[in-house]
Amino acid sequence: VTECAESGIYGYADADDAVVDAVRERMVRRYGWPEAAATRASVRWLPGLNPGLNHAVRAVQRLRGRDNSQVAMCTPIYPPFLYSTRNQEAARVEVPLRRRALSEGGRARYDVDVEALNEVL
Repeated sequence: VTECAESGIYGYADADDAVVDAVRERMVRRYGWPEAAATRASVRWLPGLNPGLNHAVRAVQRLRGRDNSQVAMCTPIYPPFLYSTRNQEAARVEVPLRRRALSEGGRARYDVDVEALNEVL
């Protein structure tokens, strides 16, 4: 325990420069980001998907105004993902996924109902 405590690492580390550069280059090459927009500051490292969803909901609220923002989520979904709207006090619109027949392994499969999603967007 002492050895771990002396390491000084108590949480998530920042991405090293090579990783940040690789992300920036991919955004320019694959998604057409302008070189000037693909700065180090434009790459945000998050400790996980849940914090990322919370940031995304906040971004929607900033763009559309807190009272006018709704967040569409396709359900069923991993329950903790639903907390992002509750955490940010945002209106959530659930769009049910279409259930397909069971797979060979007996697992349920789902498809996005694009028409239903477009209606809410």
